[in-house]
Amino acid sequence: MGNKTFLEKLSDKIWKTKKARFAAAKRMERYYYFSNVSMALTSVSIVGVNLLPFLDGCSNKSSLITILTIIFSVYVLVISLLSTQARFDKKAENYHACGCELTEYNDILQLYIEENRTLNIEEKKEFIRKYNLIIRQYNLNHSSMDYYRG
Repeated sequence: MGNKTFLEKLSDKIWKTKKARFAAAKRMERYYYFSNVSMALTSVSIVGVNLLPFLDGCSNKSSLITILTIIFSVYVLVISLLSTQARFDKKAENYHACGCELTEYNDILQLYIEENRTLNIEEKKEFIRKYNLIIRQYNLNHSSMDYYRG
């Protein structure tokens, strides 16, 4: 393990980052899905609450129905605003695209590793620069938990 070449170490780093980016993409997709499910279920609840006056014994509960409708409506509004602001769907796309580009870059590194090529300092700098360029291009950093999920 201690005898890894520069390219093998860089490949390991890229592999870990790539896996974390794909894990982050999945996490964002889940957040997006569950925020939509939450809004849909709450919207259905609003409709259900508004149907209560048609049940026997509930016709005189208009104040309670109004209060519940307002609470559920505010909840939908807040979830909608937070979800839109968080842009979970766009973040998922960003993480996934970064993971794909890192995969391609790592595949190129594997060709160099298989050739058992020795690199000069300028070539090493270029490999590092390219990795950092990919990371900067997608400018969203994943959570540390994504390393464990990836």
